[in-house]
Amino acid sequence: MLALAIIVLHLAVPTASTGSMFPVDAVGRLIVDGKYLCTAFPVRTEAIPVSPYAADSAATHRNWLVTAGHCVGKQMVYRQPAMRLLSPNGLIVYPERTHPASPVGFSGRPPGGFDIAVLEYTTTYRAPVLELAFNHELREGDLLLAAGYSRGVLYYPVGRYLGHNEDEQLVVDAVLSSGSSGGPVLIPGTRRVVGIIVEGTPKRMEEGIYACIFKRCGTDRPYKAVPISWILRVVRW
Repeated sequence: MLALAIIVLHLAVPTASTGSMFPVDAVGRLIVDGKYLCTAFPVRTEAIPVSPYAADSAATHRNWLVTAGHCVGKQMVYRQPAMRLLSPNGLIVYPERTHPASPVGFSGRPPGGFDIAVLEYTTTYRAPVLELAFNHELREGDLLLAAGYSRGVLYYPVGRYLGHNEDEQLVVDAVLSSGSSGGPVLIPGTRRVVGIIVEGTPKRMEEGIYACIFKRCGTDRPYKAVPISWILRVVRW
């Protein structure tokens, strides 16, 4: 039992030897208007010409940020709230309230939506990004690694892919709690993203599901993620 616990801990916690392959530099804690907490990750960065007449003449790169649609909400997307993306090393990826991120694509929760938000923001440097694995075919039992701020702490659970649910979302046998929404699901040992975390599974207490109204319920396995290919339904790549 002790050996099993050590193996799980090794899989769930990044080590220094993983280097740039581990996406610590490109997974951030998303804070919207100072009160909403989720996870997000950049997927595109491109140089932009610097013009002295531009609103933000210091900006040198335009970037795309991906998160879950419910993390920002339809109304918040259209009014362009102030957002901050904090990486584990304290880097503020998007700090400026005066130059809010602008929506590129948005879709709300199902039914009728895909629960994806893509935002554009500028930086004075080339942002680290993750690779979108559009053509990767998952097989039942494949190991997948999630990166999300479960209850505010960056957490990397590894679980097996169980298949798709009735909404065609990915179902992964691991536990994720509040704050992980919008984080990437990766192929272990790579920076390749196969899904976007959208929902955990509430833990049902022995007293019954209504006990959750009066007590703080935890989370259980599995969690759900939308396939990364769905991003093509809300943006033109």
